[in-house]
Amino acid sequence: MKTIWKVTLGFAIGLVVGLIPAYHFYRVFWDSFGRFSSLQLTEMSINARQIEKGRSDEVLSRYKLSIPSAVVVVHDHFMSDPGSTNALWAAQRFYADSPSNSAPAEAKRILDSLPPRPQTSCDVKCNAKN
Repeated sequence: MKTIWKVTLGFAIGLVVGLIPAYHFYRVFWDSFGRFSSLQLTEMSINARQIEKGRSDEVLSRYKLSIPSAVVVVHDHFMSDPGSTNALWAAQRFYADSPSNSAPAEAKRILDSLPPRPQTSCDVKCNAKN
C-alpha cells in the first residue's frame, strides 16, 4: 500500500512540475502568435488603404526596399522553419519576374544558393497555355 502512495505522489509531483513549463511555453507561443497576427492585420489594413487611395506605388516601393533585408533575416535566423525556403523562392521569383529590379549583392548570393524550385500547378497551367 505504501508503494502505491509513493507512485501516486511521484506521478502528481511530476504532473505539476511538467505542467508549469508547458503552461509557460503555451503563454509565450500564444502571445507571440497574437503579436504577429496583429502586426500582419495592421500592415494589410495600411496597404489596402493606400492602394484604395491610388498610392500603390508607395506600397510597392516600401516592399521593394524591405525584401532584401527580409531575405537576409529569413536565411540567417529562420531556415529551420518549414516555410522559409518557399518564402525565399517567392523573393527569388519577384526578382526574376521584374528584371528592372535587381537584388542587392547579399540577397542575390542567398537567392542564387537556393535549390531549384519545383514546378507549381500555376507553372504547369502557364506552360500548357504556351
